[in-house]
Amino acid sequence: METENSIQSHLLQFIERCRVEYQQVHQAWPTVEIDSDWVSPCTPQGSDGEAVIWTPVKRPLNDSFDKVESAMSVTLHDAAKQYWTSVFSENIALQYDDLEIELLLPWNQDDFERFQENLVGHLLTQRRFKLEPTVFIGLVIDSEVMVAIDDDGQVVLEIPGRKAHRTLATDFLSFIEQSSPYSQA
Repeated sequence: METENSIQSHLLQFIERCRVEYQQVHQAWPTVEIDSDWVSPCTPQGSDGEAVIWTPVKRPLNDSFDKVESAMSVTLHDAAKQYWTSVFSENIALQYDDLEIELLLPWNQDDFERFQENLVGHLLTQRRFKLEPTVFIGLVIDSEVMVAIDDDGQVVLEIPGRKAHRTLATDFLSFIEQSSPYSQA
C-alpha cells in the first residue's frame, strides 16, 4: 500500500539515484540556471543567471487537490496527489523498459499551481471524450505520449484525449522501483 511517506521517500531516493548517476556520467552534479523570477527551494539563493547545483526538497504535504476535485466532481487517486505534493525538484529522466521518460515535478509553489491549472484542462478533455480521469506525471521523451496515474492507481501510458493504451505498473512504487536513471552521455 502506498502511503504519503513511502511515495515521498521512494521519490526522493530515486531522484538522488538520478543525480548520482548524472554525476558519474558527466563528472559534475546536475545544475540549473538561477532565474530571479522563478526561484525554488531546490537552489541556493544566488545571482540571476548563475548555474548552481540543485537538490530535491521535501514538501510539507499540506497542499491539496480539493478545489480541483470539487470543481471537476472527481476524486483523484491518492498516489497521484501524493506524487505531486511530496517534493520540489527539477524534472527527472528515467528509463522504464524500452521507454525514456521525463517525470514532471513541481519546481516551486507557483509551478504546482500551474500544474493544477493544466490538470483541470486535462480532466476537461477526458470528460469530453468520456474517459476515466487520470493524473499525468510525465512524458515519454520525444513523443506525445503521457505517463499518468489512473483511477486504480496504476501507472499507464496515454495519448491526450484517448484511453490509456498500456499499463506500465500496478502502482507508483512498483513503477519507480522498476525504473532506472537515464543520463545521456
